[in-house]
Amino acid sequence: MATKSSGPGFVGIKFCPECNNMLYPKEDKEHRQLLYACRNCDHKQVSDNPCIYVNKLMHEVDELTQIVADVIHDPTLPKTEDHPCKKCGHGLAVFFQAQSRRAEQMLRQKALVEVLKQANSDEIYGSLLANRDGLILASVGLSDVNVYGSLLAGIWDTFDRTGDNSASREELKDTVVMCEDGMIAAQRVANMLIAIKASRNAPLGTVRSRLSALAKYLEEPLSKLASSN
Repeated sequence: MATKSSGPGFVGIKFCPECNNMLYPKEDKEHRQLLYACRNCDHKQVSDNPCIYVNKLMHEVDELTQIVADVIHDPTLPKTEDHPCKKCGHGLAVFFQAQSRRAEQMLRQKALVEVLKQANSDEIYGSLLANRDGLILASVGLSDVNVYGSLLAGIWDTFDRTGDNSASREELKDTVVMCEDGMIAAQRVANMLIAIKASRNAPLGTVRSRLSALAKYLEEPLSKLASSN
């Protein structure tokens, strides 16, 4: 049985077919149409979707409000004496991870995967997001992600060392590593690294344009996420 959709869940990124830069929504007032236009060249195309932005407001019941005082006697929960109660001074406490927090993290990863998919093409077959320790937070189209995680940790170290030796850290925009089976281009976004894997025959300009578009799209949400942690 078909169910009624509550609306689009993800708008995505559109790339210019001429120069591979990101397309931006633009109004054609004369013909009353929604267009996507490139800011780097003159390419324009009619949008196939009237929605350009999705902002979902979800109310989540905080499960912490359902906790009763007897939870301290639950033998299955780990205990600690490092956090005494501020009201009564009692030194023993139990702790656990809230399910709502884990659900929030899963939603974030799902959204990141949808964004990373937008960069893939015939010559760009994988993309990923990692922290400075090489831990992969989201990936698309790649196997052996732990190997790429170690490589990205080394790339991060290169960013740091090169930034310290140059006149300005801002001068270092991205880095490209040539491998036996292709190339990896990486760029720092907030306190993370975003990277795409492409074939050796892929035009470097195309790879860097796609990487730059992904970084620009993710910069604001990742910066907010970094500041909230």
